[in-house]
Amino acid sequence: MVQRKRGKYSNRVPLKEQLKKRLTNVLTPEELTLIPTGYQIIGDIMLLNLKPPLLHQQLLIANTILEILPSIKTVYLNTGGITGQFREPSVKYITGEKKSTARHVENHVIYEFDIEKIMFSKGNINERGKNLPKLVQPREIIVDMFAGIGYFSLPIAVHARPSHIYAIELNPTSYMFLEKNIQLNKVEGFIIPFQGNCMDIVPNLARDGIIADRIIMGILPAPKEYLPTALQLTQSGKKTILHYEGIAIRRDVEPLFQEVRDACDKAGRSPTLRAWRIIKNYGPFKYHAVLDCEIS
Repeated sequence: MVQRKRGKYSNRVPLKEQLKKRLTNVLTPEELTLIPTGYQIIGDIMLLNLKPPLLHQQLLIANTILEILPSIKTVYLNTGGITGQFREPSVKYITGEKKSTARHVENHVIYEFDIEKIMFSKGNINERGKNLPKLVQPREIIVDMFAGIGYFSLPIAVHARPSHIYAIELNPTSYMFLEKNIQLNKVEGFIIPFQGNCMDIVPNLARDGIIADRIIMGILPAPKEYLPTALQLTQSGKKTILHYEGIAIRRDVEPLFQEVRDACDKAGRSPTLRAWRIIKNYGPFKYHAVLDCEIS
C-alpha cells in the first residue's frame, strides 16, 4: 500500500492499481495482469520485481512509478539471486537518480548501505528490530560474529543499551558501512567494530578475557563450522545465550539444535533450547528459524 498521499492519488489505492490505471492503454491485457503487487522500498530507492514477459517494459513501468511516487528517486530491477563470497545481490539500475547508496530507517535505527553490494532483507524486521533487543538485559556483553552493516548490533545498541557489543565483519564494504552506521546512530560508546574473520578475532577476544553474555550468529546457512569458535566466549559456571540461525525443514528445529549440542559436547558445555522462532518462509517446506540456546 502507498503509505501517504502523493499527488492526486489516494493513499488507500495500491500501487499496482495505480500502475494499471496509468498503463491501461499502453500495456496489453496480459501484461497488465502481470504487474506485481509487492515492491521493496529502501530509503528512496525501489527494487522492482518483474516477470519475464514484462522485462521489455521495465523502463516504462519504472518511470511511471517515479511519476506516482515522488518520494522514490531511483528504481532498480531485482534480477534475482545472490553471488560471490559476500552474497552480493543481483540488481540492475533502471531509471531515476544514478545512485546505489540507500539510507533506510527502521524502528528508529538508521541503516546506510549500497544496494548493489549488500543484501538487506525486510523479512527479518521483527527479529532484528523488536524480538532480539527485547531479550537483551542491561549491561550485557555481546559478540556479533557476522555483524554485516549492523543488522543486529545497531538496534540492540539503540534500544537495549548493553555494556558493549563486539561487532565483527569480514566484508570490507559491509564493514565500511558498519562504521558509518555506528556514527549515524550515535552508538560509538556501545559498539566496538572489528574488520576480519571471526575465526581469527574471537580467539583474540577470548584471550583478552572477554566472556559473552550473548553471542549472535545471524547468518544463513547455519554457520555450524563456527560453533567451536563461538564457544570460546563461554565459561564454565556462567550462562551465555547463543542466537543461532538456520533453515528448518517443515519447521523442525531439532537438527539445528543438534548442531549446537554436538559442538557443546566437544567443548565440555551444556546447551538448553530456551526458545525458537520462525522468521519467514524460505522455500517449499523450508523456514528461516532462529534458536535461543542457553550455554552453561
